[in-house]
Amino acid sequence: MLLNWQYSDRSTSLSGVSVILSLIFANVGDDRSIGPGRNASLYSTWRIAILFGRGYKRVSGSIPDYSGAFLGGSMGRDSGRPLVAVVYDLGAADALEIIGSARRVCDLLFVCDSGGPDGGFLADRLPQLRDYAEVCDITGMTAAQAADAVAAARPDGIVTFSERRLPVTAMLAQACGLPYHSPELVALLTDKQAQRDALRVAGVDDVRCHRISLSDNDFDLDAVLAEVGLPAIVKPRTGGAASRDTYRVRTRADVLAALHAHPDDEFVIEQLLVGDPSVAGPSWGRRVSVESFVVDGTVVPVGITGKFLLAEPFRETGQFAPATVSAPMAARIEQLTAAAIGALGVRWGATHTELKLTAQGPRVIEVNGRLGGNLADMFRRGAGFDVVGAVLEVALGRMPRQRPKSAARVVYQRYLAPPMRVTTVQELRGLDVVRGLPGVQRVEARIGPGAAVDWRRGTEECLAVVYGSAEDHDELRARVDAIDTAFDPVYADFEESAR
Repeated sequence: MLLNWQYSDRSTSLSGVSVILSLIFANVGDDRSIGPGRNASLYSTWRIAILFGRGYKRVSGSIPDYSGAFLGGSMGRDSGRPLVAVVYDLGAADALEIIGSARRVCDLLFVCDSGGPDGGFLADRLPQLRDYAEVCDITGMTAAQAADAVAAARPDGIVTFSERRLPVTAMLAQACGLPYHSPELVALLTDKQAQRDALRVAGVDDVRCHRISLSDNDFDLDAVLAEVGLPAIVKPRTGGAASRDTYRVRTRADVLAALHAHPDDEFVIEQLLVGDPSVAGPSWGRRVSVESFVVDGTVVPVGITGKFLLAEPFRETGQFAPATVSAPMAARIEQLTAAAIGALGVRWGATHTELKLTAQGPRVIEVNGRLGGNLADMFRRGAGFDVVGAVLEVALGRMPRQRPKSAARVVYQRYLAPPMRVTTVQELRGLDVVRGLPGVQRVEARIGPGAAVDWRRGTEECLAVVYGSAEDHDELRARVDAIDTAFDPVYADFEESAR
């Protein structure tokens, strides 16, 4: 198949496979930062936008089909195919992944709001997105107007892959009479205090948690600390994805310092769950995540993802699959996940549940109402499973026909995080060496020389991501050690202190 691009008055035909693969899988070691909130899911869309920005226009061609084939043609709606509205923004899947996966499932309507403080990501991408799919631009509309605009397209399902678009997706689903999280459920999925309360009342998990805020006149820190205990975790009550603005606190003064850094925001302070290194193994993180599909209240787990050890204070350094937990422990993890999902009242959609592996058994960290970040790549490489396409099927109210295959190899993503004290990166020395290591399939640099970094932005503030595979977990351990040894960044500026 050919992908035809036209520039000025000249046209060139290129292989669709090679162009799309270069856009999605090329290394970006020489590229500058792609801005706040950067993550792997936006890379290919960002790269496409640069191509269009230089004067190229898509005349005709093909879109990658992640179910296993490249298919060409228009994204216009087929009369015999269902339509799924995707409320689009920065999230777990980018536009090309969604479009490619939809080829075997449905037609698409991208619903976009480029207004407000979070609208910059979409504002830059809407013109290119319209080249590939139908777009319903609800920027500037009231809730009622947006609901009318989406309902006019008569979608058969609705979904979002973006944490910050969960509330509007729930509102639109309710207005259109489509199966999805209710607005009340989204409040439980995005409010850490409300979720903890619901899990406690249902008898699923009883992690001690309390809302704290400097703006609360009734705030009694001593009483809260007596209830929750120290050490503990302080994190935003809402938002705070990817461990953003998350603090480990050991003293009363630590708690106050965290709050004074965000005087107008609400936080929660939670009991610090202590991981047991014997559960997953001492070389691996004391946490796992579970992706689940829920159709009419039936919960089906589709994969447990292992984690590497955290960087301070709670920043992820990557993930791998399959996880290293035993079969009996995996069963306990899946059982607790299903109980938590049921306790919150989830009846439709995809969920991403994070759990701590303690000596007393798995404990719930949080349940999220969407697919987990960066996991589409993991499922595709490790299990031959198009998880984005499966989420679209769930949005239509049916369990996916495809299931993940047993992994023949271990696949991983290694996030290269700077130390907490670093504020400026001078050089990403060693990335070229990392690219040449056995098992490394690609490397994405997230920032450029001279870039400012801040550990408070959490997991997203990593310097680079390494994608690769290994024969088994012993080889994975050796390969990750080799990556960490080869990567030798140069730092320019440092904080005097960091919690």
